[in-house]
Amino acid sequence: MEILVNNAYANNLKNIDARLPIGKVIGIAGVSGSGKSTLVKDVISAYGAQNYALSLPISERGFIASNTVVPVDSIDNLPATLMIDVVNSVNNPNSTLSTITGIHSLLRKLYFFYGDYHCPTCNNEVENNVFDIISRIPHSAFAEVKCDARYNERVNAIKENFIIQKTEYYDKDNKRQTKKVVDGYVRLFFKVEPNKLGTAAQTLKSCANMSLRIMLSENNSIVDTRIHTICEHCHTVLSKKSMGLFSFNVSAQDGGGACTRCSGSGRVLTCNVQSFVCWDVPMNSGGIPTITDKGIQYTTVTEKFLDAVALKYGFSWNSTFGELNELQQNIILDGSEELITFTDRRGANGGRKSERFLGFRAYTVESYRTGKGTATLSKYVQDEVCPECKGNRLDGTTEYITYRGTTLRQLLSLNLRELGEKVNSWIAEAAPNERVILEQIKARVSVYEDVGCDYLELNRQSTTLSGGELQRLRLCSYLSSNVTNTCILLDEPTTGLHQKDIEKLVALLHRLKTMNHTVILIEHNKQILATCDYILELGPGGGTEGGEILIGDWLEGTDTDCKKFDVLSNITTNNNPAVIIPPDSKTKIIRMDDFSALYIKHQSVAFPMNNLIAVCGVSGSGKSTFVNHCLMPYLNDNGKKLGIKHIENLGQKNATRTAISNVGSLLGINDKIAQLYAKASGIRKGNFMINSNEGKCPVCGGKGRIPIEEGVVETCPNCEGRMFSKEVLQNKYQGLNILEFLQTSLKEIIPLVQDDKKLSKLFSLCEQIGVGYLSLSRSSKTLSKGEIQRIKLVNVLSNAEKDNIYILDEPSKGLHPFDIEKLLSIISEIIKSGNTVIAVEHNVDFISRCNYAIEFGPSSGKNGGRVVFSGNVNSLKCADTPTGRALQGREIQIEHNKDFNLDTIDGNVDIQIPNNITIEKNVINYVSVRPIDMDKLFAYTNGEYLKAALPANTFFLKQQNDANQLIGCKTPVIRPVGIGNVSFGKKARIVDALGLHALISRYFMPISLRPVIGKRFVPDAFSPSSSLGKCSICKGTGELEQFDFSLAFSNGTIHLSVEELLRKRTNYTIAKKHLKKDYGLDIFRPLGNLTEEEKTVLLFGDRQRKFYDKSKEYYWEGLNRLVMKELRYMEDKTLAEKIRKSKCVSPCMACNGALLSKTYRNLDRSAVGYKQFMRCSFIDLLKDIKNDISANHQLIRAFEVVVTLGLGNHNCFTKMSNLSKEEQSLIQLAAYLIHPIFDSIIAIDGSIISSCASVEVVLKKMTQNCTVIINKGRE
Repeated sequence: MEILVNNAYANNLKNIDARLPIGKVIGIAGVSGSGKSTLVKDVISAYGAQNYALSLPISERGFIASNTVVPVDSIDNLPATLMIDVVNSVNNPNSTLSTITGIHSLLRKLYFFYGDYHCPTCNNEVENNVFDIISRIPHSAFAEVKCDARYNERVNAIKENFIIQKTEYYDKDNKRQTKKVVDGYVRLFFKVEPNKLGTAAQTLKSCANMSLRIMLSENNSIVDTRIHTICEHCHTVLSKKSMGLFSFNVSAQDGGGACTRCSGSGRVLTCNVQSFVCWDVPMNSGGIPTITDKGIQYTTVTEKFLDAVALKYGFSWNSTFGELNELQQNIILDGSEELITFTDRRGANGGRKSERFLGFRAYTVESYRTGKGTATLSKYVQDEVCPECKGNRLDGTTEYITYRGTTLRQLLSLNLRELGEKVNSWIAEAAPNERVILEQIKARVSVYEDVGCDYLELNRQSTTLSGGELQRLRLCSYLSSNVTNTCILLDEPTTGLHQKDIEKLVALLHRLKTMNHTVILIEHNKQILATCDYILELGPGGGTEGGEILIGDWLEGTDTDCKKFDVLSNITTNNNPAVIIPPDSKTKIIRMDDFSALYIKHQSVAFPMNNLIAVCGVSGSGKSTFVNHCLMPYLNDNGKKLGIKHIENLGQKNATRTAISNVGSLLGINDKIAQLYAKASGIRKGNFMINSNEGKCPVCGGKGRIPIEEGVVETCPNCEGRMFSKEVLQNKYQGLNILEFLQTSLKEIIPLVQDDKKLSKLFSLCEQIGVGYLSLSRSSKTLSKGEIQRIKLVNVLSNAEKDNIYILDEPSKGLHPFDIEKLLSIISEIIKSGNTVIAVEHNVDFISRCNYAIEFGPSSGKNGGRVVFSGNVNSLKCADTPTGRALQGREIQIEHNKDFNLDTIDGNVDIQIPNNITIEKNVINYVSVRPIDMDKLFAYTNGEYLKAALPANTFFLKQQNDANQLIGCKTPVIRPVGIGNVSFGKKARIVDALGLHALISRYFMPISLRPVIGKRFVPDAFSPSSSLGKCSICKGTGELEQFDFSLAFSNGTIHLSVEELLRKRTNYTIAKKHLKKDYGLDIFRPLGNLTEEEKTVLLFGDRQRKFYDKSKEYYWEGLNRLVMKELRYMEDKTLAEKIRKSKCVSPCMACNGALLSKTYRNLDRSAVGYKQFMRCSFIDLLKDIKNDISANHQLIRAFEVVVTLGLGNHNCFTKMSNLSKEEQSLIQLAAYLIHPIFDSIIAIDGSIISSCASVEVVLKKMTQNCTVIINKGRE
């Protein structure tokens, strides 16, 4: 069986058809920019995501896929897709290895259910039954209400449910007051019977969303019953044992276990006193750099307060820090607890204030943390291990909870291999349910051991992991997942991997294959491509010269493969260094002695300047640690002594990836391009700059896309993604308007800018380095780290500076072997200009061309961190090190038939589900399982899939607390019908639930129309889910909630009561002035004198015609919206009531129900009009399009399924909320049949079968690609 890609036309793909075998490892190869990522990410992954999203509630589908039309006609036999990208998306400082692998969740569960909690005071065991213990101790019950906006609401709710006995008032500093104070709180004491404390807590929670607090009479200790418990023996108040207590991502005040000092990050910012204070310089003359004549820089502390501090403690700011005694020095640095009274320059009470002096450490760190003066303060602020938790992130309370004598802190300090050994020693003695958790941990750890990640510590911060480590960890999540039969997509999985580690990766990929996964990988590395089962090669060039299939064929495991596939040919770059250094040249040597960081301990190294230097070694050996934590600080501190002018790390993560940055801004030429167009057109250059508001679309502000809801954007319906105004786009340079110029590849632009030497040289260098396929408008967010590095190298060479050091991180990433030679030629020019280039690299072709190499090893983690080689590359080729051995065997060896020692799983094996039921594949299975058990099975498998697909975004998933019975249940993706809570919402229509957007869009704007429409081809224009191309008033629904407009007018003019309402409550007066002044639009004339366009603007508004008043932006919203929104404020209540009663949903007056904007009505070339298509019943629609030769077979088949299931009397715009539950389930089933997922399971509730006799007939046709379970149900 094969995945069939039919007519993919995204980006530079030239209407390609591809056949990819299912259940195999497939390599996608080709030169840079040939279309590999486009095919895998923009086509296969996006198409698969849209198919799977149909299994989710409509409100959750946006987390998985967008509604934009995927640029491919269809993909047949596609399993559920899972995309793994190498980009490090883990930016949360509180994220660790234990959290991203899911091991931490299992450890939390282990300690919560089976951990022993001992009181730190008396060492007796602590129980969580807080209400039972309190009932036996003298106490008072109360609620603590903050004096905020909800104070009165909460107090009233409490008084309605409890009898208040006493009220106490406190300020924000917990000092007792006689009355309520701003920012303080109030304690309301009330009587509760001891045996009803639990009920009282629930009542308080429900009526005021507050927790019940208890004051113990014996010691006045306060217990928050939500997060506290009490030792039954000594009555010590302790944190309640909960799942949150073992999480460093939940704060202590919420019952969590995050360290209170570092908030769970394990690190704190501190001020380095040694660099901050000059001991022999007067403090106000530079001795303390942040003191100015107005106070402390970057803070609100004034000179008046500083004078009061000096007076209070008997010193002068004119003194040097060294002249002060120890007490005075401590107060200046760390502050004082005493309040200091002084008269400030401003403020109430004549400026008289009383404040604590916090100390310069605190002021400096706080200013830096809030982003004030970061450039200056960065020299004095440093990141250190938290002194409170010693970097373990957890609060000290967890030290009193142990599992078999071990605390969670101790476990998190272990690496994966050590954790596995601990768990193995516990399994034999564990109880059955306890053993389930331990077995899960063991299974996960064993997978990480198999791929060589077992050296990583559980508390390792995720942001410090390399791309290769993250890639392997994500892959392992699929191995430990219980979902089978998916299509796993990888983008250059060898990134960050040494040649030695690639064998482990290959074994992992083929192990995934044995679990019936299909693995598709984008790759340049010949070693891993040679082990694939099938290779699809794209080319022949990059950009517009690519996008074609050169070959798609099986590997035979013989030498003929090298002849068949260009990418496997044994053509390698030559062995000569990229830069020839004359033997008599006097080269400076950089020596670093006794450096340490993380696993690197007391190492020394020396290397020559003005050379190309490779930093190499196996994954996790310490290369990045050396560069970022040893080399960079050393160069920054000693650069001037070494004669280095500038040090730049071109490989820093996420560099310059802002929302508005693009290739043009990275090259620094957007202004230059704008000048060319300004000179040619005679208008201001701001009109041609993307980051300027001049000359841009007024709706999207020049972004080309508008936000629909949080995290969801769509193409701007006004400019259709063209960003610039129509007037600006009429101006041309060399026959191209500004948008066309920016969207043209850099290679194609070269002949257009021959007259401009700077641009011509810059674009030629881009082509030379292998990024000529990029366009200037390409967003930097979509660029790989390798592409950004190469663009920065172009800037370096074009500026022709010298005596600089440039650091690169895997510069060969994303490059075909032929492109590496281009990269080396650019680096060569940079070095010849008098610079030094240091590259962290694994690619043996690249390393072999370097002048000098530093290798770390010999292994990873604690077994790495040593300099195992330092010298010229020719010597490395003879060295007995991992990289040396890799360089000795650079010729590719075909190892396709290599035995990976893996147990093969039969792809046709039956599936086991709970209750000992066996499911036969590719047939209809009838089972009798409780509906609640089927719900749990779907929730479990859905959660397993989403945790693998979106490890950082599964917050919307419901955790199954009783899922132990499902552990080890390996099944394909399950798509439920009438099972689980697949809700559609009130606004969802049948067309939304069926996912017909792409099919309808392609019917109305087929690919054959592309030449007619040209660059204005926008496939979303006819998609029912997009407002692009639709009527701007009704957004393509054809209907609008509106009132009887005749009520708003009197004798053809706006009714006086309506006008008065508009003048008082809206921007009516400003709009009346500016619409006429700025746009010549006088819409407030008598109604009979207005054109149809003017009537539309008057009644429904116009977002495009924006106007400004006192620097504020406005637009006219229209009578319909404004009157209905402000109707309650109308003084004429009789008229207001008439307008309110006349309100109803009516056909849109702006488009007369045509749904489309005028532009796209003219492009509607279908046999059935768009309006008729959306409103016509499926039965009639099927009859019409069957005779339409332009209709694609998929759309016809979709309507046939709907009609066969007895839903033919409905139409596309029928709301799902108007259907019965059975009809909604049938629509869900139809969606699965229209968008099948190969090798999935469709699970149907038996009641759906009885409601429609034709369901089984339809399902029998589907069993060739999927398995069906019909649950008859039982009590």
